[in-house]
Amino acid sequence: VRYATIYMDPDSKASNGTGKVDFDSEVTAKRAIEELSDSWLDGHQIKLQMLCEVAPQPWQRRENDGRSVFFGGLGFDVDEDALWTFAAQCGDVNFVKLFVNHETGRSRGCGKVEFDSVEAAQRAIKELDGMPLRGRAVIVELLGQDSGRRAGQRKKAFEESDCRSVFVGGLNFDADDFFLRSLTEPVGGVTFVQVFLDRGTGQSRGCGKVVFESVELAQQAIRELHGKELGGRV
Repeated sequence: VRYATIYMDPDSKASNGTGKVDFDSEVTAKRAIEELSDSWLDGHQIKLQMLCEVAPQPWQRRENDGRSVFFGGLGFDVDEDALWTFAAQCGDVNFVKLFVNHETGRSRGCGKVEFDSVEAAQRAIKELDGMPLRGRAVIVELLGQDSGRRAGQRKKAFEESDCRSVFVGGLNFDADDFFLRSLTEPVGGVTFVQVFLDRGTGQSRGCGKVVFESVELAQQAIRELHGKELGGRV
């Protein structure tokens, strides 16, 4: 093997599940295809073929040909399947990708959808922009053409979530997101939880945050949980 690389999605910067390997000869490359294609790697069945025989894929298109649409303002509970279903109201969908935070692996609340036709993309922009998806109005516009509304929505979301977000400290260092959610869910209306991790070690820092549906629930959580002893820590 002379060289190996993983292909990344140009928008999300995350792996798109493909890559290429350069071998020292065509004979070695064909042997790799014969021996490794349909084998399993980390729980996934892999496919190998000569790069020159691979058809263009949606993620390889760098220039927007009018079929790629940006979806913003998504809730953190919206996954790619939900976005696909929402977008498919306007036409056939080829590809959906949620943009994620590389440190946490969680959705950034936006993503892209590639439709099968320019007409379907334009219909989505016209009909779905401002429509609710799981209780939140989404921004729908052509990918690469920011109308300026995204920054305003991010500011609004920050201001709203700032009063609904609660810092939780004094957690055991083995506490994970599931534990933090189970701790706060009895209050009700939990929309997001995150245990903060040390970037160097990947271990919990013993604290995190919880976002509630309303300011009232956030204040209730503070009243009920502040000073509560958990595993010898307060």
